[in-house]
Amino acid sequence: MFDRFMISGRFTRLHANHCYYFKWFEKSYIILLLYVVDMLVVRSSMKKIVNFKAKSAKEFSIKD
Repeated sequence: MFDRFMISGRFTRLHANHCYYFKWFEKSYIILLLYVVDMLVVRSSMKKIVNFKAKSAKEFSIKD
């Protein structure tokens, strides 16, 4: 379910590690690392992280 959500958001899953997703933008990127029930999101701009968290909260129960 989570994988479908990420792929629908145009994220790419790393083939060597299925818990690593990334998405490139024009001049930046977003990286997401998933470990059991924890998630680390890295981005050069907070605006995209906030947007991603809002979309995720609509699909999943999340805590920040």
